[in-house]
Amino acid sequence: APGSQGDLRGARVAIFQSIDDWAQDNVYQQQTGQGQANQISFSFTNLPPGQYVLEVWKDNGDNQWGTAGDLIGVYNDQDFTNGVQPDLIQVDAGQTVNVQVLVFQIGGLMKSPGLLTKAAAAQ
Repeated sequence: APGSQGDLRGARVAIFQSIDDWAQDNVYQQQTGQGQANQISFSFTNLPPGQYVLEVWKDNGDNQWGTAGDLIGVYNDQDFTNGVQPDLIQVDAGQTVNVQVLVFQIGGLMKSPGLLTKAAAAQ
């Protein structure tokens, strides 16, 4: 329901090397988000320089498919008026990038301050 709370602990946090990879769920790296119920944090280190898509997904239906009640968000600096569309995150050599991801409940907006993540390149 719009404005509802959701528990993000245990959500899959995944990065993809392109929007096409994201659309096909071809994950480059993933981990499980840690933290409090409505805010989790995570860190990807030693990424090669490049562009990445970042997605957070909590499969509340436990069916490996995005269904009503699941929580999903992708990094996007827009307002999601055209649905969930990712933007690429540029990671340069030696750079640490901090981004926030607004997470939606499929079927409505999840009330959450967002998620803090760090992506860093080693070289």
